[in-house]
Amino acid sequence: MSKVCAECEHLNLSDIVDGQAWCKEKNERRFANSEVAEECSVISKKWIYDTETANAIKAAEEYQKGTLVGCFITTAIVTILGLDDDCEELDVLRWFRDDVLQVLPEYREILMRYDTVGPIIARALEHDEDKMSISIALYKVFIRGCVNYIQKGDFDKAVVLYKEMVEALIRKYMPMEFVPDSFKSHYDQTSGGHGYIK
Repeated sequence: MSKVCAECEHLNLSDIVDGQAWCKEKNERRFANSEVAEECSVISKKWIYDTETANAIKAAEEYQKGTLVGCFITTAIVTILGLDDDCEELDVLRWFRDDVLQVLPEYREILMRYDTVGPIIARALEHDEDKMSISIALYKVFIRGCVNYIQKGDFDKAVVLYKEMVEALIRKYMPMEFVPDSFKSHYDQTSGGHGYIK
């Protein structure tokens, strides 16, 4: 098995944010399951696979899959409301993302924005005291509304309603929002729309 960052003494496994731990040597966040880079080969390693190491690797894997935080729609539907991850609503929305939004260039900005604000909104929603009532409202008004439009083939109305939902959540949870220029220039639309940055 390759050596991974979680096993390096320079990775602070008690400081994990968005699935990444702080690397004291590189002064940046790294996923604990990342293979140790060549430029790190001179760093003294601990190479002990303990519980903390295993938990850091699990946090990285969960975040990369989008199950820790990320897609606020999945957070509302699955985590808070308790519906199945393969329920009709999520299946329809995922089809729409994969077969429409990721394919047509005019939807690049929508996906990119969703991937940058998604983790912040998902985390805020999950910790909101009124998360149940907010999730019910999101589900009844916006999510079901978007699904109905998509099923009728009215994609333009689905996009408009989706944008209204995102704007409402940004107003509620984010005092400011931005998409970094470096992210814009390297954004891969064909894998976007998961609510987190891959």
